[in-house]
Amino acid sequence: MLALASICTGVAFLLFFALIAEIGPGKSTLITFINPAVAVSLGIAVRGESFTVATGVGFVLVLAGCRLATSRPDRARAPRERVAA
Repeated sequence: MLALASICTGVAFLLFFALIAEIGPGKSTLITFINPAVAVSLGIAVRGESFTVATGVGFVLVLAGCRLATSRPDRARAPRERVAA
């Protein structure tokens, strides 16, 4: 059991480090927000737990937050050169 836990944790860290290298540290932390949504979805599907209005609102808020976190703000774009009239 110790070997299994060590191997699984090691593989998870390697995958997470690869994710950080691919998309950067800021966006890679979004997995911490999506992980509970996946856990609740599995609880509903596998264990037959109830899906409430609060759960639905929570899903929408998590997805909206992830979308906002990955979108580029307007001020990050390069400023356009002004043409003198």
